Amino acid sequence: MKKVLLCLLGVLCLLGITGCNNKLESTNLSNIYLDNMTIGTKISSEDLSNYTNTDRYSGNYKYKFEEIIVDTNDDNEINYLFARFDENYIDIKINKTQVKTTDDLKEVLGNNYQDENYDKEQQLKEYIYKDNEKNIKAEFIYSSNDNILKWIILSK
Repeated sequence: MKKVLLCLLGVLCLLGITGCNNKLESTNLSNIYLDNMTIGTKISSEDLSNYTNTDRYSGNYKYKFEEIIVDTNDDNEINYLFARFDENYIDIKINKTQVKTTDDLKEVLGNNYQDENYDKEQQLKEYIYKDNEKNIKAEFIYSSNDNILKWIILSK
């Protein structure tokens, strides 16, 4: 009986039903820049004067602008960035390349990602990449209709 339960648990884990944590292979995410900002840089080195303050976004972030959301840790290092691809406010570069589609993204970052549902009603999905060495997570939300990138979330 014990062997059957262990075998069943193993199958469920492989199918992702039990919430077992499948280790995602690491991808170098240190070269993702949103208007020259990236995870780990000091906020004091950034010029935020060109952005428009807003209450448009919910959440307890330190810097909320129409164009970008930025949060920092206790050491004033950037630990969260959010920006939209579809509004063209922010220059989003990955390894010095601008990407617009999931195919572009895979070409630049590779295939070590998880493909997840993000919002079924809006037909949005996401590719999740992780940099295990730098403890960075990159989420790329895209339309499942045309694979066009909608927004990016970088976090530590």
